[in-house]
Amino acid sequence: MSQKLYIITTHCLKSIFSQFTLQINSTVIEKNPSIFITFAIRKSFKQSMSKILICIFLGGGTGSLLRYCMQMALHERIVPYAFPWATFTVNILGSFLIGLFYAWSARFNLSTEIRMLLTTGLCGGFTTFSTFSNDGLIMLKQGFYGEFFLYILLSVLLSIMAAFTGGVLGR
Repeated sequence: MSQKLYIITTHCLKSIFSQFTLQINSTVIEKNPSIFITFAIRKSFKQSMSKILICIFLGGGTGSLLRYCMQMALHERIVPYAFPWATFTVNILGSFLIGLFYAWSARFNLSTEIRMLLTTGLCGGFTTFSTFSNDGLIMLKQGFYGEFFLYILLSVLLSIMAAFTGGVLGR
């Protein structure tokens, strides 16, 4: 059984991780039927991946801080919290920005690192599906069914339209 599992796992890993050099420590496998596999990642792949991860990290932190500032500005200074305006606003604005950034990426041939910083990092940190879900759940628990359905419908439709608009304006 463990030999069949080993062959299937090795075959799957070879096909999935074609960018990696697969090294199998056979003495460890002989002593322990559970499979220990180590990957030696090619140096150039490792360096470019490190740059990408740093860019995503920096963009994500920046996006999260921007979201927090927008939530503080909207809920504490402008609009009382009767409707999740901050989450609604950041998700629509973030959708517009991701459409714009992907269009600019294609138009100006941005590097992978810059594209990932702006899209996965900045927009990923700025927008928030989890808060959107939690806000909807709170509305349901409080019996605001009409507001809940309006919030869900408008958030999804306006976010898709904003991403489309950002993409068109970015071309």
